[in-house]
Amino acid sequence: MKHFSPPGLALILALLLAGPASGQSGPGDDEVARALADLQWLAGCWQREGGEAGSQEQWMPVAGRTLLGMSRTVRNGCTADHEYLQIRPAAGGGLEYWALPARQPAAAFRLVQQTAQSVLFENPQHDFPQRIGYTLARGAGGDRLLAHIEGQRQDQLKRIEFPFRRVRCEAER
Repeated sequence: MKHFSPPGLALILALLLAGPASGQSGPGDDEVARALADLQWLAGCWQREGGEAGSQEQWMPVAGRTLLGMSRTVRNGCTADHEYLQIRPAAGGGLEYWALPARQPAAAFRLVQQTAQSVLFENPQHDFPQRIGYTLARGAGGDRLLAHIEGQRQDQLKRIEFPFRRVRCEAER
């Protein structure tokens, strides 16, 4: 079993606790609160279509001015990868998406586009990806979520899609 080292735990806590202090308000707070509320459709458990059981992305409901999420990829019955995620107010206004992937440093992506059923974040200085997006599709077969990452890699535009379907979270079963 893998254990967090104190520096790793400190980084996770810093990532989760960083941002504006609670109780303080600033310019655009109402706009940020609306943007977060408009992302409530992301909350829940999402099973990776075509992935092994347990390959999921889970997002907690909006609270404390953040959406917290995590993802896990299972291969051959073992966790092969994981990532901690956060959507929160950005310094200077707007929203940002923080990703802390396994074995990589944390990276922030700024909100560049949001509709009623999609969201796109971007960081042009990041190696890969430079964009992270989610699109919700509601239909007779239940909710579907298409997550994607994209950007330049070796002078070519590369896009990787991750299709999900909404499932009940393990704790709800």
